[in-house]
Amino acid sequence: MNQKKLLRVISMIMLLVLTTSLLLSCQSTPTTTGSTTGQTTTGATTTKGTTGATTTEKEVFSYPFDPPIKLTINRDNSPYDVSNIDPAFHDVFAWNVYKEKTGVELEVVGASSGAYEMSESFLLLLASGDYPDLMQANWIRFPGGPQAAMDDGYIIELTPYQEYFPALMQVYAEHPDWYQMVQTDDNKLYNFPYLRGDPDAHTETGMVIRQDWLDALNLEVPTTIDELTEVFRAFKNEYGLASAFTFEMRWLWLEWASAGLSSAYGYTYPFFVNDGEVKFGPLEPGFKAFMAQMASWYEEQLLDPDFPSINKATVQSKFASGEVGVAIQQLNNVIGCIEANAGTDYKVSGVPSFKNPATGDAMFSHYYQTYDGSFGVAISTKCDDIESAARFLDYLYTEEGQLFSTYGTEGVSYEMVNGEPTFTDYLWNNPTGATPGEVKGRVSMGANYAVIRWAFTGHMLDYAKVVHKEWVNENMANHVYPATTFTSIEAAIVSRNFTNIDTYCKESIAKFVTGQWNTTTDYDAFISQLESYGVQSVLDVYQAAYDRFAARSR
Repeated sequence: MNQKKLLRVISMIMLLVLTTSLLLSCQSTPTTTGSTTGQTTTGATTTKGTTGATTTEKEVFSYPFDPPIKLTINRDNSPYDVSNIDPAFHDVFAWNVYKEKTGVELEVVGASSGAYEMSESFLLLLASGDYPDLMQANWIRFPGGPQAAMDDGYIIELTPYQEYFPALMQVYAEHPDWYQMVQTDDNKLYNFPYLRGDPDAHTETGMVIRQDWLDALNLEVPTTIDELTEVFRAFKNEYGLASAFTFEMRWLWLEWASAGLSSAYGYTYPFFVNDGEVKFGPLEPGFKAFMAQMASWYEEQLLDPDFPSINKATVQSKFASGEVGVAIQQLNNVIGCIEANAGTDYKVSGVPSFKNPATGDAMFSHYYQTYDGSFGVAISTKCDDIESAARFLDYLYTEEGQLFSTYGTEGVSYEMVNGEPTFTDYLWNNPTGATPGEVKGRVSMGANYAVIRWAFTGHMLDYAKVVHKEWVNENMANHVYPATTFTSIEAAIVSRNFTNIDTYCKESIAKFVTGQWNTTTDYDAFISQLESYGVQSVLDVYQAAYDRFAARSR
């Protein structure tokens, strides 16, 4: 490994260790076997792999590879491990079916990387210079972005090999906005992406309320902050609650999870876009007002005093048991609450995003982006058979692959009904007793891999769909900050400044809400400290990156 690459990886490891400590304070040689590859789907003259003999005949590639081949990938565990899965699912387990359909077996060469940040173990893998054929990581988070990862010799540029992934290119032709997301700023392709194609898949967290209590008190689902406050008081008084509202404090800054609530103040954390201008939430006037409102709820004991320290399991338990009547939760936890109260009068509703009185719009909600760089798979520079690797990854973007990755095995978990894929009773009433979501997780690829995530709500029971529907806010797509890439200089500015900014903001939010700080007396000092940490220089970088993103090809 050259000195430049080594220094970059060392700096990444040091940054990761530093970031982790701040947060806590608040292999084998890769091999590719099988020299025979599939054949081109375009009919053009190609070479087999990167080293095979040239063929001048117009040939058609088809799955599976014959003979089967192996490719290596960075993972902590074998994807085929079914030791913790009911034997009834083994024959239709998605990874086993994927291997059968493609004729490709994946050999694990550790280590997994994080969805949003590269793990220390993965960075050490890069430092070793001994990479697997396929590397799954968030290359947007690489210092200097995916272009730097290509320049430094970790992964290949995919643009010259488009003939080997025609299905994915067809997807981009049908969705030019997705194509804009997955490129570098100079329009180069670098990985096979995980795409949340179903609009419903963008939102999985929101506010939920006890509908049976509202009915008993002749109240409606609140649509304003004043109405919400009155509901808190009514629940607390009528049901003798210690507090009415609970959630994990991290939702105030993570994944826009509390954005449906802060939407009433025209702000969310951290960055958002308004009419092409990038905003940093804590610098907006609405942040101060929202902190004051949260502090008021906390002081009145309407907000759970334990919220700075509790986790999702505790929130679920409190909401399921009736200790509180309102919570911010992920949908799976809400489902758990409902199932725990099956056979009773327990009933819940989702609370829609609140409108900002100044604009009349509900701007924000929880939101997973269509593409954020997570779970994509790149082909490494150590791969000896680029064609085979690309064709293998392309399978899940074919029509057949998309059906499989979403619905599982035809004739088992789904059937075609009037030309439409439809889940079968295998999903809805599986003899193992597994829930529809659990069954889908066994038989389909679905998430955390280079796929398109369709039919997000298709496997949900009706009561879950009703809650989820109220959380979805289409306006958020117009305000979400996209998955931009930074230049090396920009990455250095963000790296140097934003860790301090982010850590300080999280600590300050906790202090404002719990009354350690007061927005009347301490807010100006808070803003001054942000300025001293270089918040404007970071905001300028985010704006420049956004402007380049907006100019990309579609």
